[in-house]
Amino acid sequence: MNIVILTGRLTADPEVRYTSAGMAIATFSVAVNHSRKDKQTNEWIVETSFFNVKAFGSTAERIVKRYGKGDNVLISAELRQEKWETQDGAKRSAVVLIVGKIEDAAYKPKQDAGAQQSQAYGQPAYNQPTTPQDTNPQPQQRPTRDNPPPDMGPDDDIPF
Repeated sequence: MNIVILTGRLTADPEVRYTSAGMAIATFSVAVNHSRKDKQTNEWIVETSFFNVKAFGSTAERIVKRYGKGDNVLISAELRQEKWETQDGAKRSAVVLIVGKIEDAAYKPKQDAGAQQSQAYGQPAYNQPTTPQDTNPQPQQRPTRDNPPPDMGPDDDIPF
C-alpha cells in the first residue's frame, strides 16, 4: 500500500506544463510543520519539511487555477521515486508525491443567513454554541468480561 496524507502550505504558486499529447502536469512544493520536544531545554521546537508534489491531467489544471503560494491544503498522494541521468552521466533520484486528491485544509466556519446579514452591516457574527440535552455526559467504557454492556450479565457466555 502506498498512500501518504499530509497537510501543509504551498511554498510557491504551482507551475504547469503540458506534454506533447496535451496532458497538464502541475508541480509545486508543500511545507509541512512538525513539532518535537528538545530533551535538553524541554522546549518545543517546530521543524519544517518540504515535499515536491506533482499532479496530472484535470487535477493539475484545477490546482493551478485554485491554489497559490501560502494556501493550506490537505493532500492524499502516492510516493513515487523518479530516476534520471545527468548530462555528465551521474545517476540521480528523488521521491515525489503524486496527487490523488487535494482540498482546502483551512477552517472556514459555516454561517447562517442571520450571520451573513449582520456581517453585511459591519457587525461581527457570533454563533451561539448549542447545549446538548445531557450537560453531564458520562464517558463511554468499552465492554469487557468484568464490565459487560447493560443487556449482558457477567455470567452470560460470549459466543466466540
